[in-house]
Amino acid sequence: MMRLCLFLLLSSMAFAQSTGSFHQDHTFNTSDFNNLNRRFSFYVPATYQASQNHTLILALPGCGVAPNDFRDDLRNIADSLDAIVACLDAGGNAITDEYGGREVKLLEYLYDSVQAHYSIDSNAVYLTGFSCNGREAMRVVLEELTTVPFAGVIPYSGAFNHPNFNPPSFARSQVSPVCLCMGTRDYFYTQLPYYHDLIDSLQARQAQFHEILMPNVGHTTVHPRFDEYMLDCFEYLSNTTTIGLREDSGQEAPFQYRRQGEKEVWVYSNSPGKARAKILSLDGKMLFDVLFQDEQSFSLPQKGIYFLQLSNTQGQQYEVKLAL
Repeated sequence: MMRLCLFLLLSSMAFAQSTGSFHQDHTFNTSDFNNLNRRFSFYVPATYQASQNHTLILALPGCGVAPNDFRDDLRNIADSLDAIVACLDAGGNAITDEYGGREVKLLEYLYDSVQAHYSIDSNAVYLTGFSCNGREAMRVVLEELTTVPFAGVIPYSGAFNHPNFNPPSFARSQVSPVCLCMGTRDYFYTQLPYYHDLIDSLQARQAQFHEILMPNVGHTTVHPRFDEYMLDCFEYLSNTTTIGLREDSGQEAPFQYRRQGEKEVWVYSNSPGKARAKILSLDGKMLFDVLFQDEQSFSLPQKGIYFLQLSNTQGQQYEVKLAL
């Protein structure tokens, strides 16, 4: 009932089909959010077309950072990706700290509201956060604290120093791809062990992640290559796909694949023993039939449409269409 009430409240926003930068202030009067005041900041590119589905970036500003400032940091990214940005005000704090963590639910209401007013590609919904909420973005996705179907997460200069941040507890490190951006002059990189512990944990779990170390960058989004690094992350996330996602959070997805460049595909198996990968042309011609363990790369003859068939010794079989 609470989600429905808040959704109806957000649905009354007067931003339907607006473009450019704008924000909405709201007071939530439910028992869980007693008179909670929050600002939602949006950016919709001028190129937005209701007839097309668009990427959605849900963004969490750092502690003490205004949501409209972090939204503005992402405007060039949104223009490049033809994406919508929706930035949540966490009250100047880490999102899971407020109201016993219930404020995480506001991400769901924000997602529902944007989806109600705009044409969103539900397979291209991403979460990013800066500083304290870079860390919390990791928790939200990998500890399954929300039902929003995130296709990936970008913790930007994450402040990985919180006692509740425990990488080994992540439930779905194999499911949601991660791209980490960290400056080599960032205090959380140079002085504290937690970021390095996180990398070790992701590697130990063979998680699908990409690390971008930003030379000579401190704890900030204000530097000349911010757009470049963020776009690199979105390219990585958009080319990384999980196959055979199971509903029970204790299990990892059996397969993943990733497009690399124009004609190369990498396939990953998360199951014990050998797996089999077949790639067929659009007319059904067998191009590859390979047994592999852990990972395998394929160089395709040309750009086009292909079928990827995957199976393992557990009897799981999947087929996906590749568009290169």
